[in-house]
Amino acid sequence: MSQALESHLGDLAVVGLACRFPGAPDQRVFWENLRQGRESIVDLDDQQLSAAGVTREQWSEPGYIRRSPVLEGIEWFDARFFGVSAREAILLDPQHRLLLEVGYEALEDAGHVKAAQAGVTGVYACMGGITTSYLHQFGDRLDPLHHETASLVHQGNDKDFLATRLSFKLNLTGPSMTVQTACSSSLVALHLACNALRLGEVDTALVGAAAIRIPHHTGYPLGQSPLLSRDGRCCPFSSDASGTLFGSGVASVIVRRHADAIRDGDHVYALIKSSHVNNDGAMKIGYTATSVPGQAKAMVRAITLARANARQISYVECHGTATSLGDPLEIKALEKAFRLDTQDHGFCAIGSVKSNIGHLEQAAGIASLIKVALMLKHDTLVPSLNFTTPNPRIDFEHSPFRVSQDTRVWSQALEQPADTARLAAINCLGIGGTNVFSVLQSVAPALMRGTDAAVDVPICLSAATREQLRQYLLRFAHFVRDSGPIDRLALAHTINISRSAHRERFAGVLKAGIDVDRFFEEAAHSVLDAPATFTPRLVYYLCEQPQHLDDASRQAWLAAPRYQRMADDYAECLGRLSSTPQTVEAAARCAELAFEVALYQQLVRWGMVFEAVIDRGYGHWINRCLQLGCGASSALDASPEWLSAFVQEGQGAAQLASPGWPDSAQVAVLVVSRQAWAVTVPSSGRCVHLAEEMLTFADVERFACDVVQAGISFDWLDYYRLVKAQKLSLPTYPFARQRYWPVED
Repeated sequence: MSQALESHLGDLAVVGLACRFPGAPDQRVFWENLRQGRESIVDLDDQQLSAAGVTREQWSEPGYIRRSPVLEGIEWFDARFFGVSAREAILLDPQHRLLLEVGYEALEDAGHVKAAQAGVTGVYACMGGITTSYLHQFGDRLDPLHHETASLVHQGNDKDFLATRLSFKLNLTGPSMTVQTACSSSLVALHLACNALRLGEVDTALVGAAAIRIPHHTGYPLGQSPLLSRDGRCCPFSSDASGTLFGSGVASVIVRRHADAIRDGDHVYALIKSSHVNNDGAMKIGYTATSVPGQAKAMVRAITLARANARQISYVECHGTATSLGDPLEIKALEKAFRLDTQDHGFCAIGSVKSNIGHLEQAAGIASLIKVALMLKHDTLVPSLNFTTPNPRIDFEHSPFRVSQDTRVWSQALEQPADTARLAAINCLGIGGTNVFSVLQSVAPALMRGTDAAVDVPICLSAATREQLRQYLLRFAHFVRDSGPIDRLALAHTINISRSAHRERFAGVLKAGIDVDRFFEEAAHSVLDAPATFTPRLVYYLCEQPQHLDDASRQAWLAAPRYQRMADDYAECLGRLSSTPQTVEAAARCAELAFEVALYQQLVRWGMVFEAVIDRGYGHWINRCLQLGCGASSALDASPEWLSAFVQEGQGAAQLASPGWPDSAQVAVLVVSRQAWAVTVPSSGRCVHLAEEMLTFADVERFACDVVQAGISFDWLDYYRLVKAQKLSLPTYPFARQRYWPVED
């Protein structure tokens, strides 16, 4: 594992994230809601309450709070994408279902779907409690006869199977564990993931949390719990704070070692400098109470591990549940920790995402993490909502803290250059006393390049159905239009190496000078009328006649960094062919053949699994070279006669009248032709030409798209092996969700 033990305290990077929160189906909407100061706690109408099982008598009671942080679409899931049967999908708790989708989206956002499967990726996940769970609500309606251990009901609802289901469905082979510490669960899961990365146990970590309350569209009677808000609003740190509202959310982040992220060109939201976890122990008034000393110890330890001074931290995302006692105790703990380093006042902004989306319980910590990561990425402080006058138990005037009440440029508020590192922290605690404090840092944005690149780039996207593919392409068109100038090379690189291959495919070359949004729009309009999907069973290589590259053109190919291994193959083959004295003409023929053999081997390296090279024309010589290279021992293949004949006269090829295609016309055959002229293929076959005239680098870009369109799983990771390109955060897969919910009695 690269960089595994370089430094036990090395920085870690958040390289991907995805979320579904109240009022926000994805991270981009969530960020806009934060930036605009929108509250996503909504009023519930009679129909919603009735559908959730609330009676008219209950909601008509004086003081019934008809407000909730609602997560839309909890019944919907793309079961087919994850290979889940309809029966199993209904038995699966929505927390399991949606975390599959969101975990996959986070890997896509990171550009690491394929790389995560190839490397060692750990999964660290948590989910909501039993009393508001799917199983608790529906019980025997799921499957009245099979609730035994290891039944589908058990596997689909128990917390024990949350992380391992992600590992199984996403093919991730690192440690896989469910982490539960109540409201601090997801930030503790992050802490464990960070430790595993620093110890070299994993290359990549997927941290996920799902908390979905069922029944969903419900309010609550006033006075049901001292934790619950008396007016349906969450007002952290404010004098009118009266409690919180519990909501639902699903989120995931991808974390890697920063050194590895730099090496691989990952886009980075924020750095994780440190985190620390502890427990209050017994030194407090009760099991559910918080402890100022316990919280403060976690804070001090995390700041120390970050090798920072508290005065450098300019924002803290607080647990901030808006209870009249909980908020003052949290601020007191923060003051206790910060006052070890500074006596300054009002320099550090604070906020709580619970004012926007409510308290997401086990997912609360990861919601705070995503908020802070986006703030650091966008260099923007956002408001903590519903703050009027300070809680009388909090003396903000003499503390290091002030409540963030508007949207402003963070670096300007600090009077610093935008590329100066900014530190932020997150505090999270859970019933039972497990505290966690994390310190994060901004990173300078990657330099954008190639927005006006005068080069063509291949772009290949796929989906399970054509309609999904159309939606996918339109997502990219809208994204590019909204985001402005984009690094075209990075766009193509990110799409090609990070998106999985599916049945319906679009592959095309984005030409220099073509608007990127127009390219995707035109592609979206064309896919529904495209020819029938083709998936080859057999692939053949046909080279009847070489294209005579001059020595300068050949050397230009072999000198290109992308073709380094092709150059090695060329040198090895040429060495075999040049084992006997040669004329100038014979040496040229050998160089020509060595190039064709190396080109064929390069195609194999890119995913071309050929059934055979057709033994006709120049393909005869390619076959003999390949057999010679494999150390063939038969008299025909190992005999030097054919080599001598070729070197001296260029003769000796066995000319076949026509290729030996399979007998069955039903076998889908793909012919990869080295020549541009038409090739007769079986009725069930297709032909892809490597070059239209003289082989150029542009031909390879076009050819890669053609073979993908023809059903080949092109190895983009090898294609971009030596390319240094920055990954981008791009639109994710458009799942085809269907409703999976128990039938009403």
